[in-house]
Amino acid sequence: MPTDSYQNREIATDWEPNKGWYYRVDSSKWYGPFESEEEAIEAAEYRIDLEDWE
Repeated sequence: MPTDSYQNREIATDWEPNKGWYYRVDSSKWYGPFESEEEAIEAAEYRIDLEDWE
């Protein structure tokens, strides 16, 4: 399970066979599936930006 960070928030990604890529931010619930890990990370960064903007 790769882990990355964005704006001091932890992003974890995971691959589920026959389903796709999932992500979670700061150990929250998993979101997905996405077709690629890059797509999942972009969605996670977008979620973080939305939360920070609110």
